[in-house]
Amino acid sequence: MNPALSPGLRFSTTQLVDASRVIEFMGEGSGVYASSRIISDIEWACRCFLTEYLTEGEDSVGIRACFEHRATGIPGSRVTIEGVVTAVEGRRVRFEASVSDGLDVLMQGSHDRFVVNNAQVLQRILDKRQRLQQAGAIAG
Repeated sequence: MNPALSPGLRFSTTQLVDASRVIEFMGEGSGVYASSRIISDIEWACRCFLTEYLTEGEDSVGIRACFEHRATGIPGSRVTIEGVVTAVEGRRVRFEASVSDGLDVLMQGSHDRFVVNNAQVLQRILDKRQRLQQAGAIAG
């Protein structure tokens, strides 16, 4: 991890609210940007920002998300995801992040990521998959 990663660093990116990000459960025309997809988009934006500060063989995983969904996001709109690094504690990186559509802040809160060694994480995944298969708790 690059020591230049420090509190105060900021990022901003845009995202189109396409059909894959919409939930429509109150009838035709009621589609809105789903909370789960907004959080996913924030996580992805934070991860992409962090990759600029990681060394080969490193990545990051989300370990905490605490957000308030404050306004409705409309399909077809373009939103802005903004974040700022608020803390770097060893391999843990905390962000404050928000998503807005130019009229309203749709979601706001914090997200923590942990910098990991890709090879170690892959080995843990493979080991767990094997244990789940042995326990009969996984398909295939």
